[in-house]
Formats: sequence, structure tokens, C-alpha cells
Amino acid sequence: MMDDLPTLSAEEALELTVNSGSIVCDGVPQAHDFGVDLRTYSVGPSFRGMKMIPPGLHMVVSASSELETIGMFTHLRAAEVCV
Repeated sequence: MMDDLPTLSAEEALELTVNSGSIVCDGVPQAHDFGVDLRTYSVGPSFRGMKMIPPGLHMVVSASSELETIGMFTHLRAAEVCV
């Protein structure tokens, strides 16, 4: 799934970081699924959250299995960190 992500220059990454939001999720167990909007990833051992999320309303989901899924909406502003 990582093959479909664009490559960024250092300047582009810095601009996205300044103009986008971040979600910090420390302590999510390995092998859980975590996602924002339509992208979901299997969490690895060093997962701490997601960054470079465009400002606006987003659906955040976490799942330990198909039967145990938790979701919530959050509205992020530029440079905001949601914990």
C-alpha cells in the first residue's frame, strides 16, 4: 500500500507539516488497524500517530478485529495536534 504514496521534497514535507494537522495515538497495540478517512493501516511497533492530514473534518477509526471497530469524527485545523 505504501507504493501509492507520493514522494515529497524536504520543502514540500515542511509545508505540509505546517499547513496540516496531526493525530497522536500513543499506546495502540501492534497489529491493530488505524485509519483516517478511507486509508487504513496495520499498526507496527513504532506507531505513534499520523501527520500531514489536511485541515477539515475526518473520520478516525481503530479496529482490533472486524467485530471491534471504534470510530470518531474530528475537525483538524492547520498545525493542530489532536491527542
